[in-house]
Amino acid sequence: MQHVPDAASFRATRTDEPPGLAISGDLAPEHAARFAHALRGAAADVPGNLYLDCEGLDTVSVEGLRVMMDAAAELSRAGRSLTVRRLSPYFLRIFRLAGWDQTPGLVLELGTLTAADLGNSALARARRPRRDP
Repeated sequence: MQHVPDAASFRATRTDEPPGLAISGDLAPEHAARFAHALRGAAADVPGNLYLDCEGLDTVSVEGLRVMMDAAAELSRAGRSLTVRRLSPYFLRIFRLAGWDQTPGLVLELGTLTAADLGNSALARARRPRRDP
């Protein structure tokens, strides 16, 4: 893995499998330009679809979300996509409520499910641990 320049509270790390970035910490407004630069760099180096692992993401600003949507739209124009992986149920709900899950080229994943697989009741179930019968 290759580290991308980061601030103390936000980190973007290049990943090889799947190809893209893993982000962690607080994606505050002041980190949006750095995040956009890291995504553009990854998109330039990866010939196919790009993956963004958000498992370590604690908070995200509207500016950070906009960077994701802009990157997805740009990739879409080139016939590619941005898959946002391991998104928390809370962040997935924000994308859905705002209608941002309809952004061309954006694929949202919660665990092994995509946003298209989830309805409001599924989001509520995602917050509770599974109980085996």
